[in-house]
Amino acid sequence: AAGRLRPVIGQRFPLERAADAHAAIEARATVGKTLLEVSVPPPGAR
Repeated sequence: AAGRLRPVIGQRFPLERAADAHAAIEARATVGKTLLEVSVPPPGAR
């Protein structure tokens, strides 16, 4: 809550590339956190 912790984000992958993210983690080719990004459509868009 105080904002003292800042995670290190090493890589970001779109959800469609989740397999690549898992491969990078398994190969220990990442430093810090690996994120899967999910696109959320704006309200009303379908």
